[in-house]
Amino acid sequence: MPSPKIQHSIRSLKWAEFLEILDETEKNKIESGSKSVDSWLGGGRKERIVKVRVGQQKFRQKLLEKFGNVCAFTGKTPEKALEAAHLYSYSNIEKHLDGGGLLLRRDMHRLFDSGLIAVNPRSLKIDLSSELKKFPQYRSLQGECLSVKKLSKKEIKWLKVHWNVNRK
Repeated sequence: MPSPKIQHSIRSLKWAEFLEILDETEKNKIESGSKSVDSWLGGGRKERIVKVRVGQQKFRQKLLEKFGNVCAFTGKTPEKALEAAHLYSYSNIEKHLDGGGLLLRRDMHRLFDSGLIAVNPRSLKIDLSSELKKFPQYRSLQGECLSVKKLSKKEIKWLKVHWNVNRK
């Protein structure tokens, strides 16, 4: 038995009817031409002015030389997966301080910055927030020692500041 022929057709868009169903904000976006239709539908790009951390690559390179390809929380990691994490708020100081960073995987970096992971400055053991302990892939880090051993007094000082902000 031969298969039935399927006809495909695309209806033309009735622009006036289409505009009627949009709210005023969406109509203005389209009619003003301020955004392309692609952008309005969730695609496209936007231009923005951003601040770039001058010296970030050099800061990362120094950390790689000091610690090797090691995430301070999870251990040996491919170099491309490691980020140079500041132990302090870079946006407040805007300088790459010696003794002010560790190498972390991207997820660890984000969790550390948000305070969901902290390091006890006395024991140098990892402490997870109760929220993070719900996830098995992170839970095993609770109470583990850092994977790096050559911490300076400055790094420990910054870990203490981070601890005091996020755990007290």
